Amino acid sequence: MFLYREVVERVIDVIPYDPTDLEDVIHAQLLTGEVAKSLASAEKLDVWLSCHLADVMNALGLLQEAEEGEEAGEE
Repeated sequence: MFLYREVVERVIDVIPYDPTDLEDVIHAQLLTGEVAKSLASAEKLDVWLSCHLADVMNALGLLQEAEEGEEAGEE
């Protein structure tokens, strides 16, 4: 699903995100396909944000893909 993960990681290497800024962390996690981590980070920021993101991700099938990836040992 995340075909451009390598590109995003290279950009982050050149222009790193601020690990102390939770919004930056969430954006980086979303862009690199770290679905479960992004939901956990979003919950720290706002529980409703996490709920809404989970609804959207579920509708797009991203939660199932993430779960299958974890079972296969990817993420």
